[in-house]
Amino acid sequence: MNPINTGNGRLQQITVRVTTDDNPDLAARNHVDVANLPVQVFGRAEGR
Repeated sequence: MNPINTGNGRLQQITVRVTTDDNPDLAARNHVDVANLPVQVFGRAEGR
């Protein structure tokens, strides 16, 4: 078993769009798409 995935289901890949642009028009902002980031979850979600 992969030590990152403790049996809670399949790992999923997401892409996050990162920007520091403050243009109020979201579509016009300069951005960079970032993928394959490690994610660490702290705490528990309610109801789980």
